Amino acid sequence: MGIKRFWPEKRWKKIVFVILIIMVVLSVIILGFVSLGVSNDVVSDIIVVNDQGTFNALLIYHPGFSSFSKDVVYAYAEGLALNDWRIEITTPSDQAPTSISDYSLLIVAAPVYGFGPTPTISRHIDRIGDLQETRTAVIITAAGNPGNAVETMKEIIEQNNGIVDSQIILFSLAPNEGDQSAIDLSREAGNEIFP
Repeated sequence: MGIKRFWPEKRWKKIVFVILIIMVVLSVIILGFVSLGVSNDVVSDIIVVNDQGTFNALLIYHPGFSSFSKDVVYAYAEGLALNDWRIEITTPSDQAPTSISDYSLLIVAAPVYGFGPTPTISRHIDRIGDLQETRTAVIITAAGNPGNAVETMKEIIEQNNGIVDSQIILFSLAPNEGDQSAIDLSREAGNEIFP
């Protein structure tokens, strides 16, 4: 008897009501999927760029929902390699390196979801613990408004005894600095990091 009170009497109202219920259910499913994708660690192999490089760097990135973050990260690594860096690239997980004593540079790259960086990066920094005043570069990727993602990442790094050496925000949909491509800007930013 209680459900009859909410069920519309007219046919067009019934159709609108059913469509509304379907939209709510789909929204909940999509939000759940996005939340899991943003919050879950992604296990990947360690890829080495410029194996002959003299100086070691560790680049940890969350791949996000598109190839944009990965493309930006690999362009950054190309720029680093030009300055004799040996770069190990991986994603944040319990299988990623947590000892940073062998690295002169740590790079963390996170896409923005909900105006903040993905929590996987901060969880991995917590796994590392004391960053031992390691130079750290921050790469933030976003479709548009990055919110306070850069400040959040800087705070997390500094709380773990790291030194933020550089930072860059790159957009997939909004215009980037000088209307340059995010890939070119990322490569240039990596090339500006000297040992």
